Amino acid sequence: MEVEKLRCNICEVAVSSSQAKQHASTSSHESRRLELEQELSAVRKGKYKNDSSVVVQWKNSV
Repeated sequence: MEVEKLRCNICEVAVSSSQAKQHASTSSHESRRLELEQELSAVRKGKYKNDSSVVVQWKNSV
C-alpha cells in the first residue's frame, strides 16, 4: 500500500498524509509560516508600492 504524500506549501517539503498535522505543529513550520505572514502583511500595507511585477503591470494596463 502506497502512502499518500502531501507537499507543505510553507516549508516546501513532502510529508505523508498521516504526518501532516504533526508537521504543521513543528517549530520550524510555525516559524516559516509567521515569516511568510509578515511578508504578506508588508505587501498589503504598501511596502512594495513601486512593485513592477507582471501582475501589477497587467492590473495597471486594464
